[in-house]
Amino acid sequence: MEISRNAYPYQTLAIFIDYHNFEASLRDEGLQVDLLPLREYLAGGRQLLETFVFVGFNPNNAHEDGQLHRFLRVNGFLVRTKLAKVRPDGSLKCDLDIEMALSVVDYVTRNRLDTVLLVTGDGDFSPLASWLRMRGVRVEVASLERSMSHELKESANGYIDLREAIEEIEAGRGELIREEVRTYGNGNY
Repeated sequence: MEISRNAYPYQTLAIFIDYHNFEASLRDEGLQVDLLPLREYLAGGRQLLETFVFVGFNPNNAHEDGQLHRFLRVNGFLVRTKLAKVRPDGSLKCDLDIEMALSVVDYVTRNRLDTVLLVTGDGDFSPLASWLRMRGVRVEVASLERSMSHELKESANGYIDLREAIEEIEAGRGELIREEVRTYGNGNY
């Protein structure tokens, strides 16, 4: 899919994906999306410096998880993993919120970024969004409306509805998300 140039081609961007939050919200809505065109769509013509994916590692499904992790790495994602804990009912618990927040802080501190895009609806990231904004970094969040924490949405400069993004990607229109980001308060460019 070809994406036309953005009005902000020199704006630097890093994307941080809370994979399990992202995947669960899509699954709950019966949606799927390929991360490769989604990454390009979310970048929207800006200078994408890095895309981090925070994803658990299922000890009972190491082969399949390993394939996912390899696929992501081969396609340029910086993958951060953590061994998940298996609950008595067989479900998994793998919180990567702290690891993701620390990585955001570290990356922003080491690299001059204009924008951080958090692909999550988890309200636990609201303080991080506020911290970033206090340091002059624009914060965008991408999630499905039903999965988006009200606090996180209000803490960010802009919100991207993943349902709209997926529809755009599927339609192949190649329109830029930059024009679709809803801004709040002082979040204007």
